[in-house]
Amino acid sequence: MGTKIIKILLLEYKIDKKPDYIKLGNKVDKIIEKNIPNGKYIVRALSSYDHPKLSLNKLLKIRT
Repeated sequence: MGTKIIKILLLEYKIDKKPDYIKLGNKVDKIIEKNIPNGKYIVRALSSYDHPKLSLNKLLKIRT
């Protein structure tokens, strides 16, 4: 099985407002379940919370 990358856009996420983690998580879960068959997987999410020394612009450059 080759590498499959799924890009999930969370347009309802706003950086200046606390997110509804349950709603966003459910959306992500549904997309993953729809696009990937049962199995063992690794998921990597990059967050500005995890990298407080990086500006948002620098973090976005890493992600894209």
